[in-house]
Amino acid sequence: GRLLAELARNPDIDTAIRAAALAVQDSGSATVDSAAHTAHTGENTEEGGDDESGVRGRSTAIAVDRATAVRAAESVLGPLSALADADHLDAVTATAVLDGRDPSPATTAILQLLPLAPDPNATADRVRLLRRCTIATPGTAVHQFTDCVEIPHLYLEYTRGTLDRLFVGRKKYTPSLLPPPLMELLTATPATAPLRLMIVPTGFFHIPFDALPVTADTHVLDHALVSIHGSLTSALSLMRLEEQRTPSPALAIYDHELKHAQPELDALLTALDRVQRVDSLPDLGHEMTVETTQPFSLLAMAVHGSADDHGWGQAKKLRDDEGNTVWVTAAQALSWTVPRLCVLASCNTPISAPNGIEVGGFPLALMLRGATTVIGGLYNIDDKATSDIMITFWRRLGSGESALSALRNAKLDYLQINPDYRRLWPEYWAG
Repeated sequence: GRLLAELARNPDIDTAIRAAALAVQDSGSATVDSAAHTAHTGENTEEGGDDESGVRGRSTAIAVDRATAVRAAESVLGPLSALADADHLDAVTATAVLDGRDPSPATTAILQLLPLAPDPNATADRVRLLRRCTIATPGTAVHQFTDCVEIPHLYLEYTRGTLDRLFVGRKKYTPSLLPPPLMELLTATPATAPLRLMIVPTGFFHIPFDALPVTADTHVLDHALVSIHGSLTSALSLMRLEEQRTPSPALAIYDHELKHAQPELDALLTALDRVQRVDSLPDLGHEMTVETTQPFSLLAMAVHGSADDHGWGQAKKLRDDEGNTVWVTAAQALSWTVPRLCVLASCNTPISAPNGIEVGGFPLALMLRGATTVIGGLYNIDDKATSDIMITFWRRLGSGESALSALRNAKLDYLQINPDYRRLWPEYWAG
């Protein structure tokens, strides 16, 4: 509901998407009483009575309106249109998501985090956190653990000024965010056979989960292949799409003013076949504005990025045809049709979640427009460290690794070359 409201009210959002969001909102709020009011105003005088047939007729009309609205949402919201269908809510569980994955010999866990309404008996600086961990090990029954803990309210807060505190104090975050069964599983899992960990971090999209300590010498990155999801519904909807097995053909746009962008681009061109380069926003917009299926499998961007408190104003720095600086926002990206895999080696590309609810950001915009996997920076990221990691990422992706595995292994390779950065500069590899 919050997402639909944001899409409907924001004037920067594509008009077709705003109209669809309004249609779903209107149909969702309709009742037989409101339908009767419409009838009495003269729009449908034949069904204006209060007898049983009139109520039945108004109920049928509401059902038709809602079905039409959901179809409209599907046409513009892409794979996440399931979020507009209330029928999915009862069916989507962590177990359903695990059942929807391809058969895998690896143990898989889903961690769900949900901050609860303040307890009137608790202090103002504490908040209750519901934690649910669902674990599926091949050959055994699914195990689910749920508990509720109190954590400092400041763990929910993130501003650019608190980034140092987040990384310095990340050791304190581990017992608050990772429940005991998950910690036991991570500790017992070797780096050579990582746990598949899917996290739905409502309220905690700013947390660098890879950097949370597990043992005295290791972090979540060492034990798990991590992906972040806005909700179980979106995770299941994206998983049901046919996976894009090859990253070619690819579309690449790189800012040559970034000192270390060129080596990264060279690595991409060496690793993948059929890479088309574009240098301006008009050229990028032309390739991303298609009425049929997006012919590219991959979008690669390495440009400056700016943050925004509400997400839809997140912007990427590009050029126009004359070489002048222009910025494209997440709201404007909603008019694109994008590839399944989008790699944004760019600062400030998180899901924005004011008050813990995902309502904006480039990842959400790209997933609404066709992406199933989005890679991007959470904060202001170091140019050189990012380039080093991405050079290895492209090599591994080109050799046949999945995007998630390639990114994890590229980070581990970086830490093997720069072991001191594991503790001194975690933002270099986990941001």
